[in-house]
Parts: sequence; structure tokens; C-alpha cells
Amino acid sequence: MKFKIILFLFFLIHMSSYAIINSNNLNNNKSELNIGFFYSLKIGDPQKCQIIICSLINRQIFEGLVTLNGAGKIVPGAAEKWNLSSDGKTYTFYLRKNMKWSDGSDLTAHDFVYSIQRIFSANVFHRNTYLSEFIENGKEILLGKKPASSLGVKAINNNILEIYLTKPTPILLESLSEPVTFPVQKKNVEKYGEKFILPQNIVSNGSYVLKKFKNGKKITLIKNKYYWNESKNIINKVNFYYFSDFHKLYKLYINGKIDIISDAKIEGFKEVINIHSSEIIKVPILGGYFYYINTSLAPFNNKKLRQALSIAIDREELNRTVYKNLQIPLYHFLPNGLKNDFPAYPYWYHWTREKQIEEAKKLYLEAGFSKETPLKIKVSYYKSELDRNVANYISNCWRNILGVQTEFEFKNWFKIIENPKTENFQVIKIETVANINDIYDFFNNHTSSNKLNISNYENPKYDYVVSEIMNEIDPVKRKELNHQASLILMEDLPIIPIFSLVNHYLVKPYVYDFKVNRIESFLVSEIKLKNN
Repeated sequence: MKFKIILFLFFLIHMSSYAIINSNNLNNNKSELNIGFFYSLKIGDPQKCQIIICSLINRQIFEGLVTLNGAGKIVPGAAEKWNLSSDGKTYTFYLRKNMKWSDGSDLTAHDFVYSIQRIFSANVFHRNTYLSEFIENGKEILLGKKPASSLGVKAINNNILEIYLTKPTPILLESLSEPVTFPVQKKNVEKYGEKFILPQNIVSNGSYVLKKFKNGKKITLIKNKYYWNESKNIINKVNFYYFSDFHKLYKLYINGKIDIISDAKIEGFKEVINIHSSEIIKVPILGGYFYYINTSLAPFNNKKLRQALSIAIDREELNRTVYKNLQIPLYHFLPNGLKNDFPAYPYWYHWTREKQIEEAKKLYLEAGFSKETPLKIKVSYYKSELDRNVANYISNCWRNILGVQTEFEFKNWFKIIENPKTENFQVIKIETVANINDIYDFFNNHTSSNKLNISNYENPKYDYVVSEIMNEIDPVKRKELNHQASLILMEDLPIIPIFSLVNHYLVKPYVYDFKVNRIESFLVSEIKLKNN
């Protein structure tokens, strides 16, 4: 699970599983692309990175065994093909011949062995990876019972790699499409340590190389001349820019200095909506806007209270007044569009708003509170105008319906990400986006042993069902397990779902084949430009 820093507002023109502008009549006269963002730019070790922008950059400069393309499909990457043994426990990957690192040295299966083993070292282990759950000896290595060299990953020769599983799993290929599994060059890491990722030091294997990084405000990538498919890359250079002011970014866009505005937030900007409606792309993503409740603290360990707080929120009205109907109200725990999802809706979902309010009041009283003896609650969120507007609306619902007294505080987002379970909070706003298009990606975060279980939720029955989801390969049985897990979460309600997220992009007419998948990533190597 990756974390988001902001949420964006935008006008919508169409809905699809991914966003795409079809190409025709292209030429290569324009070969530089400029993309604007509304959040600070980051670079990072692919085996440690947990920020969306960092992951996006790593997908351009590194390449794994398999690739998640802009259409959301798993396609060959560094491996040109693979097969699975009859027992479903051994994957064999056949790497492309004569592959190179960006310094011109040979890239082999041994580099992938080193990099996947590196994931399991104590100072690197990525909390988002699921590989420890099903690669042979993964758990034992993390517990210090076996050496990293015993991990079930083996280079048969320079071009053939095998991965051995403890049990068959339906999510290995999706997991291998994550940047956490991308190869890093051993001698480069050992020479520079944590600084190996810097432009002056980095050696990578993706379609682009990192040329410049400037204070979180600009990243420049150039084509990797040693990339196996370099001749197919139309874009020679791409610049990523950070702007906190939409007006400045929009001015650059209309003057042709910016080609794409990513995750644009133009709510209230009628000029943009009216003039550029044909250039606006809407992408529903596998992400959610949630209020996490610290279930380890009284009185929030009372699920009647948690239910009352959730029911009191009028999501439809919140979407209309704050988001101008640009997001999707969410009543369960799975964002729209996940594969094999079978969500459980709350028992009150089809009730009238009046009946919902009566139920919220009843549960609030049963939890020991009333307007005479109100709950006092502190809501934490990242410092943004949008989050403040949402928090104000929700606190008004709670006050007007239940009598809750709400206090607000700002939280440092990056501190939360680094130490999510050590933060002291009562209720905290969190946005998450899937690493892979699979239900397990969301359910696993709420298991009792998961370090990303921010709400400190514990339910042994839930843990068991989620473990079964990971290993069940029958899609019908897996879908039923998904529903069971959803029912348990809906009953216990450790988090309050609010929205299933929708992203929006402003794209110049001369930009073609810009595809953004449901986990909010795209490949510059797929983009084409027409002379403008």
C-alpha cells in the first residue's frame, strides 16, 4: 500500500479502467516532455520507497522482471517470458539476452537475486512487500533464523532465474511489478550506500536515467542508451516539476511550457473547465480516503461509538458541497475497481437519511455519550486546505447530530509514513493507493501483525481469513473469502471509509498514448508527442 499526500479536485469527461488518448499521425520533432505536480518530488531506493511520486520515478529509471503498463496489464519487462511449474510453486523467468546497466555493464539474473535478497535485510525491509509471505524461507530470514542466501530465489545461469514458493499464490506476478523488486547494482550500492540513488551516482536499468534532482522541485530524466528497447522511446528527455500554486502551473500550461498537469486540482476554476474540457482526463484509481480510528484507545475501542461516527457522516452531501461531485462516496473498505472484489455494505446503507441519523444517535447513547455528556475527539490530518474543508464538514455532522466536540491538529505526513504505529492519535485522515490490483493489498494492512495496521486493530478471525485470501487460487472461493473479510471489517469498523479516489489530468492535445493505470502510475516510454 502506498500513501498519498494530497487529494485532487477536477472536472471529469469520461470514465474508464485507465486513461488513454489514441495516437495517429505522429512525428518525433518534439522530444521533450514537461509534467507538473502539486506535491514535492522525491527520489529513493526502490526497495525502501513508499511515496507515490518516488514509485512513479522508479518505474521510469528501473525495470523489474515484469512491468505494469499504463493500461494496468502485467507485461514482460527484463524477463521476456516465464513459466509456472505444475504444482504452482516454481516460477522460471527467462531474461532478455545481452541486457545492460546504464553504465554499460552486463545485467544478469544474479543481479535480481541480490536485489530480492536485499529486500529481506533488516535495514531495507519494505513494509509493503508480500514476498515474505510466500517465497521460501522469507519469514525465517526476517526472524533471523536463516541467512538471506537461503531465500527461494536462484540464478540458474546469467539469463534464467527461478523463484520458489511455499504455496501457490495468485499475486506473485503483481508483486514482482512493484518497484520494491526492481534490480539495483550491487557494486553501486556497496560503493555509495544510501547515496547510490543520487543523480551523480546512480546506475539503473530502466528506459530512462536520472539526470538531475533539485530540492524536491525538479527531476530530469533522459533516455537510457543501454536500455534493451531504447529505439522505441520517443521522448528523449522528461522534466517533472513541483508547483504549490495552481495559477502558476496553469499559466505555464496554457503557454505551452507544461505538457501535462498530473493530479490537477482545479475545483472552482470555471475557465479551465470551460476552455480545456477536451484536454481533461478522469482516472478512477484504486485508492481510498479514510479516517483511521485508534482502536487501542478508550473510548474508541467501543465499536458502537465507531459505528455512530461513521453513520453520522453524510458522504453524498460531503461530495456535493466540498468536492463538487468529483469523487465517489465510499461505504465499504475496497475502492471501486479492484479485481475479485465482493464488498460488504453496511446494514444501514439503503436506509433513509432520517433513519440513519436515528441509528447514529442510538449507538452514540449506547456507547455512553450524549449531547449533555459529549465525546471530545481530536482529528489529525496533513496540512492542506482540502483536508481542512473535509474535516470541518465531518465535525459539523458529528456536532449537529451527536453533539461531539472536535479538535483538529496537523500531522507531519512523512513522519506518519516512516513510523505509522508509533504516532499518538485518536482519529487520523489517511489516503492510500494500492501497490497491486488485488484485494489482498487492502485487507493485509489491517491484520494484527502488519506494521501498517495504523488503527491497531486486532481480530484473529479476520487475520485467518486474510491469510486464506493470499493463498487461494480458485477465483470463486477467493471472492467468497473477500466477502467474509469485508463483513468482519464492516462489523468492527477500525477505519471509516469516506471516498473512493478519482484522479484527473490536464493533457495537451499533442500528447498521445498517455495512459494512467488504476494504481496511479504511467510509463513515459509509452508516451508519444506530435509536433505542436
